[in-house]
Amino acid sequence: MAVIELNNDARPTGIDYRNKKTAFRTFVAIGVKDPDAAKAAVAQEHGGINAPYPGIGATNLIVDSVETSAYSDGVSTKVTYNYSSDRRFGSPAKINKDAIGYYGFRGYATSEVVTVPYAVREKISLATGAGFEVDQDVWTLKDDKKITEPRARFVINSMVYGWDVGKSFAVLSQMKKVHKIGQMKLLFESGNWDRRTDVSEGDQYDVTYEWLYDPGTQPVDESTYDTARLVFPRVDRQPFWEYVAYLDPFNKPTTPQGKPIITSIPIFKEDLLGWKNLPGMPNL
Repeated sequence: MAVIELNNDARPTGIDYRNKKTAFRTFVAIGVKDPDAAKAAVAQEHGGINAPYPGIGATNLIVDSVETSAYSDGVSTKVTYNYSSDRRFGSPAKINKDAIGYYGFRGYATSEVVTVPYAVREKISLATGAGFEVDQDVWTLKDDKKITEPRARFVINSMVYGWDVGKSFAVLSQMKKVHKIGQMKLLFESGNWDRRTDVSEGDQYDVTYEWLYDPGTQPVDESTYDTARLVFPRVDRQPFWEYVAYLDPFNKPTTPQGKPIITSIPIFKEDLLGWKNLPGMPNL
């Protein structure tokens, strides 16, 4: 069977405002009425799906889709190749989740309520040794200040072949560790592994890892956070740190100098590159 190309000297090509290219080629499979047979005949001579566009300056142009229609002679089939540099004519590529190196990624926004401790110098009744009470200014700690802050969670899905105790402990050893992926510090919160196939079918396991992003807490409005009768934290709460408050060990809370101390401290250990030890984790 013969295959000819129509308008070989005037192939339509184009380029859009995003600098993405398109092109088309039309062939006729002479004497072939079956569309599949016609496509096979053209592909044998010119390549099929993903075949590159011929000629200079056709970089990244490949066959996205193939269309067929009856030719005017009634016994042949017209075959059209649609080329593009951005896969606009083709169906979305199917992700092969069994391929080595495959991973899925998703994220979502959430929130968390943070308790900000503060201190107030207020009058309270204190018992005296003489058997009566007196009102006196005393520094007291409060914990009813709540701030709702944004958070984000990131999830990576991957696949590994085989699972054993060593892989389990590799995951467990990273729980509640602060990792650094790219430019972000993230708290590793969970790891799951689920068997997909048995040993005879490859012994595949789906693994899922999840991290938390915490931007930290900014100080309360500076105009009110530290006065003679009110004390809020002077410092930021750094990501994955926690506010703590305690009485001044060197000054009595009944004195103006006995302001409680409010600060923040780290509560999780850092293992910045520990994520690389997670089984099936891609090289990000």
